[in-house]
Amino acid sequence: MMVIHPEVQVKAYNEIVSVVGRDRLPTTADCKSLTYLNAVIKEVYRYNPPVPMAMRSVERADYYDNQLIRRKSWMLVNLWFVFYFDFLG
Repeated sequence: MMVIHPEVQVKAYNEIVSVVGRDRLPTTADCKSLTYLNAVIKEVYRYNPPVPMAMRSVERADYYDNQLIRRKSWMLVNLWFVFYFDFLG
């Protein structure tokens, strides 16, 4: 995403330099002051999560691809698969 939107990377870098300076790396103590960078990181994780699975509980019985999914079942959803095919349209 940074290749497609280099202005985001520049803005995040400028925020780091303005908060931390050029003499050290950011620490956890700097997190509250790096609001734009935190938003960028959250968006990157949303767009391409490092762990592509999410647990979901089914509120009512349903069918998917002719398979019954029972009420209160737990499902492990592969987010990369879902987002990839959603992206292809």
